[in-house]
Amino acid sequence: MNFETMRAILAAQIPARAKVLAVYLLDLQGDNGHAWPGWRTIRRECNMATETIKKAMAELEDAKILSKKSPVSLGRRNTNSYTIHADRSTWVERSTRVERNRSTRVEHTHPSSTHYPPITSSEAVKLAELLLALIIERKPDFRKPNMKTWAAEVDRMIRLDKRTGERIEAVIMWSQADNFWRDNILSTAKLRKQFDQLELKMENGRNSKTSGGSKQNNRPSPRESFDQLQSNRGNICKVG
Repeated sequence: MNFETMRAILAAQIPARAKVLAVYLLDLQGDNGHAWPGWRTIRRECNMATETIKKAMAELEDAKILSKKSPVSLGRRNTNSYTIHADRSTWVERSTRVERNRSTRVEHTHPSSTHYPPITSSEAVKLAELLLALIIERKPDFRKPNMKTWAAEVDRMIRLDKRTGERIEAVIMWSQADNFWRDNILSTAKLRKQFDQLELKMENGRNSKTSGGSKQNNRPSPRESFDQLQSNRGNICKVG
């Protein structure tokens, strides 16, 4: 075995499983620079599971310590040929590998990823505060939620579901005035899930009143109601 290479492997910035596998293959390849152990042999000799071996090999290849060729015919069976490179100048340092992997992840991020960017919409924050204020008006001891999470749901309604702020505000006000829905819409996530149904019921109610010839009352606008709630209760809904 090349002990200089072995010491370099043990000092390399790679996981322990990769070091064990590299030293094992280095010992097998001897002076000819190649080793041909089968998977069953590697599992037994290194006391590793198949998935662990796969990860270790990927880490060694990523660091340019190991190269693999497949397959090489050996009688009745085929097996991979493994080479541990003694020339440390070809090895890739961990900092370089990490930066390269980060770049790859950024390039391959799918546009439909479920990871959303930070909330920047003040409108989403205000609408989340509106819902909480109306709930607290009825139930003062309502447990204060994570307002960033609430605002994120509203932001998705605006940005992904293409709901306007005016529509969301109207549905919030209607749902919290309705005897049934006000006890069911206690979060912005539930508001988003039920939005279409809520909006349809709200519109149906308006149409019924119009067709019935009922007089329009002087009820304040949703925004006026919210401003009044905030002035009465103070700043109870600031985003944490």
